[in-house]
Amino acid sequence: MRTLFVTVDPAFPPTSGAELRSWQNVKAASELGPVLLTSIGPPGPGIPPLGIEVGYIKGMDASDVWRSDFDVTFSADTIEQFRSAAANFRPDVIVLESLPLSNLAKVARDYTRVLIIDLHNVESDLVAQEIHGTRDPDTHRSIERRARRIRSIEQRAAAVADVLWVCSSIDRDRLVNDGADVRGIYVVPNGVPRPESIQDRPPYNEYCRRPIFLFIGHLGYSPNVEAALILLELMPALWDRIAGARLILAGRNPHPMISGRSQTGKIDVIANPSSTSPLLLAAHLAVMPLQRGSGTRIKALEAIAWGLPVVATPLAIEGLQLENGVHVSIAENAGAFVAAICDLCENSTLYEARRLAARRHVMSNFGPQAVRRAVHAGLQLAVRS
Repeated sequence: MRTLFVTVDPAFPPTSGAELRSWQNVKAASELGPVLLTSIGPPGPGIPPLGIEVGYIKGMDASDVWRSDFDVTFSADTIEQFRSAAANFRPDVIVLESLPLSNLAKVARDYTRVLIIDLHNVESDLVAQEIHGTRDPDTHRSIERRARRIRSIEQRAAAVADVLWVCSSIDRDRLVNDGADVRGIYVVPNGVPRPESIQDRPPYNEYCRRPIFLFIGHLGYSPNVEAALILLELMPALWDRIAGARLILAGRNPHPMISGRSQTGKIDVIANPSSTSPLLLAAHLAVMPLQRGSGTRIKALEAIAWGLPVVATPLAIEGLQLENGVHVSIAENAGAFVAAICDLCENSTLYEARRLAARRHVMSNFGPQAVRRAVHAGLQLAVRS
């Protein structure tokens, strides 16, 4: 099976959720046959996995795509380059990675009999979440109009694709509620990223005087910016209970509201880390007060796989089938967040039980074997349908 993936500006090694999902799918597909990864704009630095050919379409970059608010107008030159790549590669399947690329679908149809659009998020639902807490009627109506417009783009993508891939059954149900045919939607879960790099960590001691709380994500992405700002606001209350606590915020392109917030020995903002492995190994807790989001959070899967207990909002672990009080600590407000963090830091028995139960669950349901099976089945079922 020859599979052509089209994505936006992929970096290697990947750090953002979109990059991690795209690379997991590409790597699994390469086990079934030749793969060409074609990037809109030059791919980021780094060496991709062996056996995967990478090309790029010149003349556009990621900012051109994301400025379009999901309804991209591709230039004639971009379309011609895409046609040339597809004609030369002769794919059995074309996978468009994310909603903004769905406007290439009609062109892609000329070069394959199977077209898949991978929806990393249900973007209309993500936009609609902005309504919560909005009191201004004009802002409320503006958000509703934008959500409806993006929903129409998702419906158009569902109509033109043979199959939509989504991250979870929750996202599948959202699309079905908006009129999509459930028979054309397949769940390919986000998986544990870079499982081969996971290292064993020493047991936690509740007498640790300087626990490290970690949040990793694209720090220019608005839901992550909001979560990071919440954590910064929580730190004074945590320092009252745990004087030596330290917060690390790490990820690509930190927003100006975050980039200047480092405090020696207390808060570290790490921009564009070359590797997250040292951060995951050094940390004691993963903290995720996300208020908005869709898909499933790869940052939660990664932290749990590395043996970190997680304190999170319900939305931050949505779609992962993690049980509060068994696998994770769920907190819905600032006071509960602080209390849950302190409970884990002050009780090593609870800490160990929570992290080990979560890790077993995640590796069984979202580990490399589970993801490979899902991607292989998603491709093979699409070809047979």
